[in-house]
Amino acid sequence: MENAILMAVLGAGLSIGLAGGGSSIGIGTAGAKGAGVFGEKPALFGKILLMMLLPGSQGIYGLLIAILILNSAGLLGGEPSITALEGAKYLGAGVAMGVSGLFSGWFQGRVAASGIGAMARDESLTGRLIIQAVVVETYAIFGLLVALLLVLL
Repeated sequence: MENAILMAVLGAGLSIGLAGGGSSIGIGTAGAKGAGVFGEKPALFGKILLMMLLPGSQGIYGLLIAILILNSAGLLGGEPSITALEGAKYLGAGVAMGVSGLFSGWFQGRVAASGIGAMARDESLTGRLIIQAVVVETYAIFGLLVALLLVLL
């Protein structure tokens, strides 16, 4: 049982740690580009902020899965008692969410940063640039779906 609990804790940590890291990288990348553009075109602040925040969703997904893992394993105020198979499911869920969140957040930030640069040149492209950045998030959503299935079934 101790190994099962260890796997659940590792799954929760990987979920939020990796997905949150991807969000941080993505937001930082887009934010750095946005700061430069904002200095030149302050009227674009709202649109820049939206693009900058897009990679933040992966960290939210990672947090959700981490909380679900900890709760399902009985580690949030309950009496932890899980099998090795359940511990492995929780570890798999954390890895699925964490890795998909890491890379999609990271690369969504790069797409968002490029979009911010393009927006500075032609503000009419904003909607299409947002769509481009959102497409990258599809893979974080796939990771979230697999993680939810592992934790809840």
